[in-house]
Amino acid sequence: MKALELASQLGISQADLKSAIFLIRDLRHKAHQQGLNPRATRIAILYLERVDKGHAEAKLSFKEMNKLREIANRLYEETRQRILS
Repeated sequence: MKALELASQLGISQADLKSAIFLIRDLRHKAHQQGLNPRATRIAILYLERVDKGHAEAKLSFKEMNKLREIANRLYEETRQRILS
């Protein structure tokens, strides 16, 4: 099953997921445009990941976290396959 199908089973719309992905992509692009040190950008993204993980762990079950991780991993692999094809 594809990542977007798995996400929809959890009540996550394809439009919301795509918008969230574009938002993160645009954040990295904007940092590049502003000439920020790529390492500083990476630190900020890692920081955001830690903060977000703390919020998510407080609100989501272990099972839900694993399902979201599975969707993200599938999405990455599907995207990677399209790029390499």
